[in-house]
Amino acid sequence: MRQKTAHLLLALSFWCSVLSAQDFHLSQYDAAPLYLNPAMTGMFNGEHRVHGHYRNQWSSVVSPFSTTAFSYDTHLKKFNVGGIVLNDRAGTGDFNVLNLVGSIGYDYTLDKNTKKAHHVAGGVQAGIIHKSVNMSKLIFPSQYTATNSNPFDSGIPNGEFFSNTSFILPELSVGLMYYLANDRAKVNPFIGTSVFHILSPTETFYKNDNRLPRRFVTHLGAKINVTSNFQITPKLLIMQEGNANERTLTLASAYYLKDADAWVFFAPSYRSFKFKEFGTNDAFVTTVGLKYGQFTYGFSYDFNISNLSSISKGKGGFELAITYVVKKITFPKPACPRL
Repeated sequence: MRQKTAHLLLALSFWCSVLSAQDFHLSQYDAAPLYLNPAMTGMFNGEHRVHGHYRNQWSSVVSPFSTTAFSYDTHLKKFNVGGIVLNDRAGTGDFNVLNLVGSIGYDYTLDKNTKKAHHVAGGVQAGIIHKSVNMSKLIFPSQYTATNSNPFDSGIPNGEFFSNTSFILPELSVGLMYYLANDRAKVNPFIGTSVFHILSPTETFYKNDNRLPRRFVTHLGAKINVTSNFQITPKLLIMQEGNANERTLTLASAYYLKDADAWVFFAPSYRSFKFKEFGTNDAFVTTVGLKYGQFTYGFSYDFNISNLSSISKGKGGFELAITYVVKKITFPKPACPRL
């Protein structure tokens, strides 16, 4: 029991280090476009878009890490505007990150006089990030004892000196994207890049000069129209933040059910993760979904294959995404290059 507890403490200490160096991630990353790239603000076929996202992971190991996101965007004359609220709560210490961000984007058609529909889009986000932690719920190595009946003693001083338990940071992010939106084309490629936390503000619960690292994101792929009823979309996500590096490779497929007037999709993914000298396979992800009427539903599950799999028993986390688009079609609009 004591050995298992020590292993668990070591593993959680590693993941807490990762947590302080990397933003929370989503398996269905492009289902929440405003979190992926500010340039994707307003990039949808309709008048208004409302999105909700929920992720829950590590409940088989510790108190669950949960992520909740809500976003709204619309078209305002020549610009696209919106906003996103994200909240992430991690582990026993209730480490909480709340993002409140407004977003504005502009989508420019390169060839307005042809039917090729090459687009270049740009976007900017600004807002605040609030971070907090409940120190009374945390367990530190100095509080670990050799007693079999009580391996942790919260009465032992933790030896840590915190200057505060919460703080607010300014947030500024930018993004660019190119995509081809031509339903008659066999292949519709897209590529985007974004940078979050451009200001790299000081963030610390101690009296030191720790900076929030910039998060660099690149996402690319192509929607391939195999037939009029069947599409496949290979895509790649690359994220770098400080010493943390993540890669997600996905092969999404979608099939149109003519009688039901609905799309069903299936998207297996493989995610790898590297932090400093630690390199690891992170997870296999299975995503299924349905696009029916004005709603798009997505459900995914992460099968953990990292070094924590012996403790988590392969259980990673589940994720639910729901998007509602209000449509008032008066003229044809370019299709978004994602499912």
